[in-house]
Amino acid sequence: LELASHCGDVTVTGLAIDSRLVEPGDLFVAIAGQRVDGHDYISSAIARGAVAVVSERPISQDIPHVIASDATAACGHVARLVRAEFSGKVIGITGSAGKTTAKSFLAAICSGAGTTVATEGNQNNELGVPLTLAKLNSAAAFAVVEMGAAQMGDIAYLKSMASPQVVILLNAREAHVERFGSLEAIVAAKGEILDNLSEHDTAILNADEPELAAWRARAQPAQVLTFGRSSAADIRLVSSQDRGFDGSVMNVEMCGT
Repeated sequence: LELASHCGDVTVTGLAIDSRLVEPGDLFVAIAGQRVDGHDYISSAIARGAVAVVSERPISQDIPHVIASDATAACGHVARLVRAEFSGKVIGITGSAGKTTAKSFLAAICSGAGTTVATEGNQNNELGVPLTLAKLNSAAAFAVVEMGAAQMGDIAYLKSMASPQVVILLNAREAHVERFGSLEAIVAAKGEILDNLSEHDTAILNADEPELAAWRARAQPAQVLTFGRSSAADIRLVSSQDRGFDGSVMNVEMCGT
């Protein structure tokens, strides 16, 4: 990162990569995409209240400005800085199917216990996760961060940003197998969320998945909790009844009770 322009101390209160979504106090990161170049919208971002800019080339606007060789990586750097100041609980969730729905349910549950920041929609990639983490503040007690993968290493990268104390691995399916080459590669990629956990962390795993034993071993030395229909699951779904627009009724056993 190269400081290209400095105009005194600047207080940044948010992160934006879309000029249309900039709010006063935001840091605007100009990303050159395949179809749209964020550098073309720097003036629009400033007009909407951006107080600083990160770009990949010099700009003409008179505003605190940092040049980065990789603006996407710069977003990740900002996210790490914000996460390092957050003292609440961060929950990371991944899987081939159901992660957005599970994230939404989990965020709703956590909201009952304290202010919760959660991934919006399915913004679960190298840009979406920084946008989520940038919303962390001292008022929040929880963060629920969805993590997706398009290739090996993606989950590891996102997890390194979010530093979750609780990780949830739902499943591994052959979705997007063309990107990974095999189901085994998908299993390995999703399992990256279990790497480098400590004995103070918790991994929540699907007891109905054939990879359970391997994932449990990979999660060590973290505490492991399991869920599913299996009789061996710590949190076991005994029965469920779909009531249409009235929701569902579920009978759940927790730790044998």
